[in-house]
Amino acid sequence: SILLSSFLGLTIQSLYSNYFYILTAINGVVEIITNGSRAGIGNKLIVDSEEENHKLFLSMSYGWVALIGMCATCMLCLYQPFIAGVWIGPEGLMDDRFMIFMVLFFYTWMFRVLQLTYRDAAGLWTKDWAKPIVAMAVKLVFSVLLLRILSDAIGVFIPTIIVLSFVYFPWEAQVLYKNLFHRSWWGYFRKMVGHTALNLLGAVTCYVLCSWLAPDNSLRACLIRLAVICLVFPTIWIAVTHKTKEFQHLLSIAKNLLRKKNH
Repeated sequence: SILLSSFLGLTIQSLYSNYFYILTAINGVVEIITNGSRAGIGNKLIVDSEEENHKLFLSMSYGWVALIGMCATCMLCLYQPFIAGVWIGPEGLMDDRFMIFMVLFFYTWMFRVLQLTYRDAAGLWTKDWAKPIVAMAVKLVFSVLLLRILSDAIGVFIPTIIVLSFVYFPWEAQVLYKNLFHRSWWGYFRKMVGHTALNLLGAVTCYVLCSWLAPDNSLRACLIRLAVICLVFPTIWIAVTHKTKEFQHLLSIAKNLLRKKNH
């Protein structure tokens, strides 16, 4: 906000604030899951074996990234019609390019939250103490440079997305795997890349369908687009991943919970 208002003016900063308000609202709702599970994860780390905890971590990462992908797809398809047709009006819109970078910012920020939850539950806070210092320096320098060069709000997002993806995520994953699971993190990295590619496929498919079926910015378009997302995105995920160990593990957990509830 400080950089945007300094380089591009208060008008751009106020429009950005509207988008960021929605982002933080979704973030707050979704993070209820990880915040509520931290104590349970901490207990599991004590009573279960390292192999069992690693298996659960991979399964929860699968479910978490699918959830974040669903949220990001909703933002991609609903941001513009919601702001223009339901909330503020057309005067509150920024261009689609800005909106796409906002969604990418949300995704890269949120998809690492579960590994942070495990880090906190395991008490590994000091293991990555230098990370925020390095990230802040890189982000600040490149944000100022890109804002000067591009004179565009995406100059703030590009360095942030790069730092979240290539500094925060690998640093945190390496700390977690070295100190908690005591194994290489490359298998986890490959899974996360695959999950992200699947999220991209689902998001692009939903966006194309939504733009075709409901191209206007209205409440009706929001409802149609939401229905498309709820049908198409989970279908793609389940169709591609239903045979994976992570899906089967989460399915077995869900069945056990339902069985206990019925009894």
